[in-house]
Amino acid sequence: MYIAVSALSSTDELWVELDDYRYHLQDVNSWHLQDRLIEEQQPAINPPILMRKSASCRARKRADFLWGGGVGVHVVSQVFIDALVEFGATGWETYPIDLVNGLGQEIPGYIGFLEEIGGAGDVKSSDDGMRGAFSVDVTGDLYEFLRARKLRFKKHHSS
Repeated sequence: MYIAVSALSSTDELWVELDDYRYHLQDVNSWHLQDRLIEEQQPAINPPILMRKSASCRARKRADFLWGGGVGVHVVSQVFIDALVEFGATGWETYPIDLVNGLGQEIPGYIGFLEEIGGAGDVKSSDDGMRGAFSVDVTGDLYEFLRARKLRFKKHHSS
């Protein structure tokens, strides 16, 4: 049994968005980059993806699974990753990001997260053919493990 988990989406939470400017300077279409992250099983990421605090949030709180505005780019805390490692979870990998606030100052402690597409591991995509924009699926045992660690995310209820 899998349970979909997602970001806390209150405007008091830290929201992130892909910063298009870095990729414009490198002549890379940011929509193409997002498509690669959503659709490719193991996309090569170099240099780190620049993520920025969304201007639409107050960012008074820091969750362990960050809201990305409905784009299939997942950002999680290092604490979330440490819990996956401790559990021995399968079906995921990370990629480097530079996360900054509106002034360009680093927001430490977060990393890009890729769930397995259509896999059968402890973590997998909520959609069969690509990574979902709003959630990832985790096994029931892993869900309980993450909740016991008091990580900040929510159980996703699809409409």
